[in-house]
Amino acid sequence: MKKSLILVMLAAASFAHAQIGINTTDPTKTLDVNGELRIRNTPVEGSTPATTLAVDNNGNVVKSNRLSLYDIATTEAANSIRTTLSAGTSTINDLDIGLSQTITIPANYEAVIKVTYSVPMGAEVEEIPLGTYMGIRFLKNGIEASAGSRKFSLPLQGDAAGHSSHIAKMNTLSALYTEILPATSSDRTFTFSLDGYIEQNAEVDDITYVFNRYAQSGANYNWGNANMTVEVYIK
Repeated sequence: MKKSLILVMLAAASFAHAQIGINTTDPTKTLDVNGELRIRNTPVEGSTPATTLAVDNNGNVVKSNRLSLYDIATTEAANSIRTTLSAGTSTINDLDIGLSQTITIPANYEAVIKVTYSVPMGAEVEEIPLGTYMGIRFLKNGIEASAGSRKFSLPLQGDAAGHSSHIAKMNTLSALYTEILPATSSDRTFTFSLDGYIEQNAEVDDITYVFNRYAQSGANYNWGNANMTVEVYIK
């Protein structure tokens, strides 16, 4: 009786470590399928990110080591933002233009963050003082990440058509910000936001500056709305 029990146990142990073949008598993996694979019911990924699987040239199923898109968030400005500076030298570097996105990177994953934005901006006056700048301060969790900040100078221009006032001087400022982050043992949350920047030189008249879109309607509305998109890739 003892001998029979030992034989049964050895057979079970051998089967537990055997390689199983489907449509093949010579399996090379724990499960070797010589044919197509069909899964009738596939669960939806839950709160924990799922690993991306791939198939190599020999048909082996492997864990992919390539970046996969994990999340994407986008926002568009609903209205133009206007602010007027009185004559003289003045700087504003924290104008809230209403563009912000928060993303979370899951624990134990390397990640690449890609942020793109496009913001129309300019002024309502015909003549702008030399050396006047406009731009965007790019913030990560409330701290400027200079790699994503941009500014440009507004040129002093006359109006060749003879108009005397209120000629829109608009530009569209666009940028790409990327960051590579190593894996950590806990989730990480980041908030990216855009602040309008104005650096005005002395001028005899008040100047109204515009961000996001020149107008909601009319001849100059179609500069488009400001927008920002954040993409997260993990592996």
